[in-house]
Amino acid sequence: MITVEYRDVEDMFNQAKLLVGMMAGEPVAPVTTITQVSAAPTTASTPPAAGLAPILTPVANPAEPEPEVKSYTVEEVRAALSALSKAGKKAEVKAILESVGVAKLSDVQPEDYAAVMQKAGAV
Repeated sequence: MITVEYRDVEDMFNQAKLLVGMMAGEPVAPVTTITQVSAAPTTASTPPAAGLAPILTPVANPAEPEPEVKSYTVEEVRAALSALSKAGKKAEVKAILESVGVAKLSDVQPEDYAAVMQKAGAV
C-alpha cells in the first residue's frame, strides 16, 4: 500500500498534473524531497493534521478467497460415528444425526458430511 499526503489541494492537483504528464510521455523532473510518513494506518475517520487534507484509505480488501471446506466420504463419516458409538457415545451420535435432520447415517446428504464430522470431532 502506498500512502500519499498533500500539503493542500493545490499540491494534490500539481501531483495529478505530473502523473498525467508522465502517462502522456512528457519528461518529468526527478523528485528531490521525500518526507518520511508514519507507518500507522490512516482511516477516513482519523482527523487530518493541521493544514493537511484528509487521506482516504480502503477499509476492506477486495474479495478474499474463502477457506476451503474439506470434503468427506460416507465411509469417513461412518467410521467417525462408529468410533463414537463403540466408545459408548450412542446418544451423542444420535444427536449429531438429528442436528442435520436425519435419523440414520444413510439419510445424511453429502453436503452435510463436513458438519457431521465437525460435530463428531467436538464430542
